Amino acid sequence: MAKVLIEIDDGVLMGALAESQDQQLILDKYVEQVLRRAQAEETGTPLAPVDLGNVIETACQKAQALTQGERFHLTDLIGEELWQTIDTGERRAMGKTFRARMEQSEPKIADHIGRTSANLAIYKRA
Repeated sequence: MAKVLIEIDDGVLMGALAESQDQQLILDKYVEQVLRRAQAEETGTPLAPVDLGNVIETACQKAQALTQGERFHLTDLIGEELWQTIDTGERRAMGKTFRARMEQSEPKIADHIGRTSANLAIYKRA
């Protein structure tokens, strides 16, 4: 992944910071998401739709394969790149569904044990 140093208007930066906080993203991930969407609009290539049910099912299977006591985030299971392509509202819904699957399955797959500073849920394999 490349690192970029740019000059940006203070007002634009403040707006981007506020929006990234609203979406619970670190600034570089928010900027990457905005650039991806702008690029898709400019080229006329829509972002590929994501089958959230399939993503959750795959993540659950990967979580089951982890060793007992191992800590993880949903993004560890599905990958940061895919996570960034999912709309913020869909991320929240997917996170709630994933958490329910982790804690309500028999036997329980994992426990929700907290959140990171970026507000990502932390799980511990049961």
